[in-house]
Amino acid sequence: MKIKIRIWTMSKQYSIFADDQTKEFTIGLHNIKKGVEDFVREAIQIVKDWPDRLENLEVMDGISYKIAYDNGMTTRELVGMNQVPKNFVELMSLIEKKDPDTAEDAVREEQERKFFKYLKSLEINWR
Repeated sequence: MKIKIRIWTMSKQYSIFADDQTKEFTIGLHNIKKGVEDFVREAIQIVKDWPDRLENLEVMDGISYKIAYDNGMTTRELVGMNQVPKNFVELMSLIEKKDPDTAEDAVREEQERKFFKYLKSLEINWR
Protein backbone atom coordinates (compact mmCIF):
# COMPACT_ATOMS: atom_id res chain seq x y z
CA MET A 1 0.00 0.00 0.00
CA LYS A 2 1.13 3.55 -0.59
CA ILE A 3 -0.15 7.08 -0.15
CA LYS A 4 0.90 10.51 -1.34
CA ILE A 5 -0.50 13.55 0.46
CA ARG A 6 -0.18 17.25 -0.35
CA ILE A 7 -1.88 19.79 1.91
CA TRP A 8 -1.76 23.57 1.60
CA THR A 9 -2.86 25.79 4.47
CA MET A 10 -2.47 29.53 4.93
CA SER A 11 0.68 29.01 7.03
CA LYS A 12 2.20 25.68 5.99
CA GLN A 13 2.51 23.12 3.22
CA TYR A 14 2.73 19.39 3.80
CA SER A 15 4.18 16.89 1.35
CA ILE A 16 4.12 13.24 2.42
CA PHE A 17 4.91 10.00 0.62
CA ALA A 18 4.70 6.60 2.30
CA ASP A 19 5.04 3.14 0.73
CA ASP A 20 4.95 0.08 2.98
CA GLN A 21 6.46 -2.15 0.26
CA THR A 22 9.62 -0.11 -0.37
CA LYS A 23 9.65 1.30 3.20
CA GLU A 24 10.01 4.80 1.72
CA PHE A 25 8.52 7.42 4.04
CA THR A 26 9.15 11.13 3.58
CA ILE A 27 7.58 14.17 5.14
CA GLY A 28 8.83 17.30 3.45
CA LEU A 29 12.60 16.86 3.18
CA HIS A 30 12.78 14.40 6.08
CA ASN A 31 13.21 10.65 5.62
CA ILE A 32 11.29 8.95 8.39
CA LYS A 33 12.86 5.70 9.59
CA LYS A 34 10.02 4.08 11.53
CA GLY A 35 6.30 3.53 11.30
CA VAL A 36 5.66 3.52 7.55
CA GLU A 37 3.32 0.51 7.69
CA ASP A 38 1.19 1.98 10.49
CA PHE A 39 1.13 5.41 8.86
CA VAL A 40 -0.03 4.10 5.46
CA ARG A 41 -2.69 1.88 7.01
CA GLU A 42 -4.02 4.62 9.32
CA ALA A 43 -3.94 7.36 6.66
CA ILE A 44 -5.84 5.23 4.13
CA GLN A 45 -8.35 4.25 6.82
CA ILE A 46 -9.00 7.95 7.51
CA VAL A 47 -9.43 9.04 3.87
CA LYS A 48 -11.06 5.96 2.30
CA ASP A 49 -14.61 7.32 2.69
CA TRP A 50 -13.80 10.85 1.55
CA PRO A 51 -15.42 12.05 -1.69
CA ASP A 52 -13.20 12.20 -4.78
CA ARG A 53 -13.76 15.95 -5.00
CA LEU A 54 -14.82 18.41 -2.31
CA GLU A 55 -14.79 22.16 -2.85
CA ASN A 56 -16.31 25.42 -1.75
CA LEU A 57 -15.99 28.10 -4.43
CA GLU A 58 -17.24 30.80 -2.06
CA VAL A 59 -14.09 30.59 0.07
CA MET A 60 -10.74 31.75 -1.30
CA ASP A 61 -8.37 31.22 1.62
CA GLY A 62 -9.18 27.76 2.91
CA ILE A 63 -7.25 24.52 3.08
CA SER A 64 -6.56 22.58 -0.10
CA TYR A 65 -5.40 19.00 -0.42
CA LYS A 66 -4.57 16.35 -2.97
CA ILE A 67 -4.27 12.73 -1.88
CA ALA A 68 -3.53 9.68 -3.99
CA TYR A 69 -3.45 6.18 -2.58
CA ASP A 70 -3.29 2.55 -3.61
CA ASN A 71 -4.42 0.02 -1.01
CA GLY A 72 -3.81 -3.02 -3.19
CA MET A 73 -7.44 -3.22 -4.34
CA THR A 74 -8.29 0.39 -5.16
CA THR A 75 -6.38 3.34 -6.54
CA ARG A 76 -7.94 6.74 -5.85
CA GLU A 77 -7.18 10.43 -6.08
CA LEU A 78 -8.93 12.86 -3.74
CA VAL A 79 -8.97 16.62 -4.21
CA GLY A 80 -10.31 19.27 -1.87
CA MET A 81 -10.34 23.04 -2.16
CA ASN A 82 -11.51 25.36 0.61
CA GLN A 83 -13.52 22.58 2.27
CA VAL A 84 -12.45 19.48 4.18
CA PRO A 85 -14.20 16.31 5.37
CA LYS A 86 -15.37 16.09 8.99
CA ASN A 87 -12.49 13.86 10.04
CA PHE A 88 -9.76 15.95 8.38
CA VAL A 89 -8.34 16.79 11.81
CA GLU A 90 -7.61 13.06 12.31
CA LEU A 91 -5.38 13.07 9.23
CA MET A 92 -3.61 16.22 10.40
CA SER A 93 -3.03 14.69 13.85
CA LEU A 94 -1.54 11.57 12.26
CA ILE A 95 0.78 13.68 10.10
CA GLU A 96 1.84 15.93 12.94
CA LYS A 97 2.76 12.91 15.09
CA LYS A 98 5.32 11.92 12.45
CA ASP A 99 6.43 15.37 11.19
CA PRO A 100 9.91 16.22 12.61
CA ASP A 101 9.28 19.93 12.03
CA THR A 102 6.15 19.74 14.16
CA ALA A 103 8.11 17.95 16.88
CA GLU A 104 10.78 20.67 16.80
CA ASP A 105 8.07 23.34 17.01
CA ALA A 106 6.50 21.55 19.98
CA VAL A 107 9.84 21.40 21.81
CA ARG A 108 10.49 25.09 21.12
CA GLU A 109 6.98 26.05 22.29
CA GLU A 110 7.43 24.05 25.49
CA GLN A 111 10.80 25.70 26.16
CA GLU A 112 9.26 29.15 25.63
CA ARG A 113 6.35 28.29 27.90
CA LYS A 114 8.73 27.20 30.69
CA PHE A 115 10.85 30.32 30.24
CA PHE A 116 7.86 32.66 30.49
CA LYS A 117 6.54 30.74 33.47
CA TYR A 118 9.94 31.20 35.13
CA LEU A 119 9.93 34.94 34.36
CA LYS A 120 6.45 35.26 35.80
CA SER A 121 7.57 33.46 38.95
CA LEU A 122 10.24 36.14 39.48
CA GLU A 123 7.47 38.73 39.69
CA ILE A 124 9.58 41.35 37.99
CA ASN A 125 7.86 44.66 37.53
CA TRP A 126 8.93 45.82 34.07
CA ARG A 127 7.41 49.31 34.39
